[in-house]
Amino acid sequence: IAGAAGSPSVFSILEQLASKQLTLPMLRGRIALNRLNIGAIALSPGEAEMRQLTQERWSFFIQAVSQLFDLVIDLEVDSPFKVTSLDLADGVVWTFLPNVLSLKSTLHQMEQLQNQKIGLQKFLCAVNRSGGDPHDLPEPMIAEALGRFGREISAQLPPEPALVQLLNQGRPSIVESQRSGYAQQIGRLIDHLGSLRRPSGSGASGAFISDKAALG
Repeated sequence: IAGAAGSPSVFSILEQLASKQLTLPMLRGRIALNRLNIGAIALSPGEAEMRQLTQERWSFFIQAVSQLFDLVIDLEVDSPFKVTSLDLADGVVWTFLPNVLSLKSTLHQMEQLQNQKIGLQKFLCAVNRSGGDPHDLPEPMIAEALGRFGREISAQLPPEPALVQLLNQGRPSIVESQRSGYAQQIGRLIDHLGSLRRPSGSGASGAFISDKAALG
């Protein structure tokens, strides 16, 4: 989870909850939010604390905090919390590059997850074409490969020249450039994710998974 100044870490929240210095409802005032009501929480302040985050504690955090907020969990494929996060998530956005290596890695991961009894029905596959490489795999080839697991391409993220500049300025690119092809594809993902939300009034949790290169 990306860090944000002013917000406690996952480790700190768990420690304070365990020692009763903090109650769950009090978290509403402890998470720093921007003008779009979006906040971010780091996993831990350092490696020593990170080693104390067990699967059980991580599972408790997700289930507890999702009662208050909609959670988006940003993970790499080699994260130790991957399986737990995918199991608890209402929806999963799996992003990868349109090349042979990234596609093969995605298919391998999906096969492993199926073997671990993780259902793929909630998986949305996003192809990051922001690099604009002329040697990228064509859409039909990628779609056929994903079809083996009952998945399809949910979105294809095109090159967006203004994206890096907007991000560097701390401006919400998707909000300020809603007519761009990139924003429209993100909108498709959001619509799909909305259909996967829990019907109750509590928050929802989702996982964003990528290989290290696919973030672009």
